[in-house]
Amino acid sequence: MATRRTSAAAARAADDAAAPAAGSVATPDAGIGTGKADFTEFVWGKLNDIDGHLKDLAEKYGRLDEKLTGVSASVDAKTAPIQKSMEKLEAKVSKLETTIRWATAIVVVTAALASGGLTIYKMIESHVSVSWH
Repeated sequence: MATRRTSAAAARAADDAAAPAAGSVATPDAGIGTGKADFTEFVWGKLNDIDGHLKDLAEKYGRLDEKLTGVSASVDAKTAPIQKSMEKLEAKVSKLETTIRWATAIVVVTAALASGGLTIYKMIESHVSVSWH
């Protein structure tokens, strides 16, 4: 029996020695300790875990930024002809707008000159008599 007590006491002593001190972290996943160093170590451990998971995902599925770059290049390649035709269309519309503005300006100037000429004629009409004798 003495050996049982001795071995049980030895086992308890070993468990007490292996147990974490009060206020410290037993494992990185157990929680936050009381010290600033424990907290820093905990945070860095979690960040390293996240980094490892992201690396695994990148190896499994590929990097998202590389996929987005590929998609962007594909979209640019497909929309380039549309962009060129839009530029040509904009140039034609611009020429048409310029033509319309010139035509409007000519009509307005012609109407103003005709109105001015008619006004002058009406002013002097009563003073001038034209007869075919």
